[in-house]
Amino acid sequence: MKEHVLDLGQVLKNSLQASPSVYSPSVSYLSSPTSLGGSHVPVIRAVTPHNVVLFKEVLINEGSLRTANVALKTDGNSKKSRNNGVSIILDALYQLEELANMSLSGNSCPSIPGSKAKPAIPKEVLDEIIGFMIRFWDQAYKGYILTEQQVKESVSAKLMAVHTKAKKTKKRMPANDASASNDASATIATLAPLASTTSDV
Repeated sequence: MKEHVLDLGQVLKNSLQASPSVYSPSVSYLSSPTSLGGSHVPVIRAVTPHNVVLFKEVLINEGSLRTANVALKTDGNSKKSRNNGVSIILDALYQLEELANMSLSGNSCPSIPGSKAKPAIPKEVLDEIIGFMIRFWDQAYKGYILTEQQVKESVSAKLMAVHTKAKKTKKRMPANDASASNDASATIATLAPLASTTSDV
């Protein structure tokens, strides 16, 4: 279970405006709006000792955050470092199935006619990632300014990678099913003569 800490007052304010689809089904907030009889009710959850605050409000697994910090320095002040760090953070906050059904803007892809729009990543979480990344860059790479747009591009790159992987997996599934069916038929055909021979004896 991935847990996030959000300000109770802010969550109550947001819950009056946001639709239930904004919130990921398996992501839990310390003070989160949950659907109950058509309305949203704040649910208080305990913070575990294995979680730390990402920036101001969102909780992330401490080990995952350490891994992200290392990745953000491995390739220096580069796009690769940004993308790797953001990827690790998103993996720590969400399940891959959730990321596969999430987008940066919430709009349909303009380059794919007829494509369906996917829910946008919750603004609270996106703001936390942006805040963390900008602060980290300022501390780790003095003199270099990381922009909000650059962080969004890294988030978008991760979501696109997950979407692409999910599509490839779906395309392989029918082929695998057909292969399994053919293997089963071949096995039956091979065993049939043996059964016949045995019965003749």
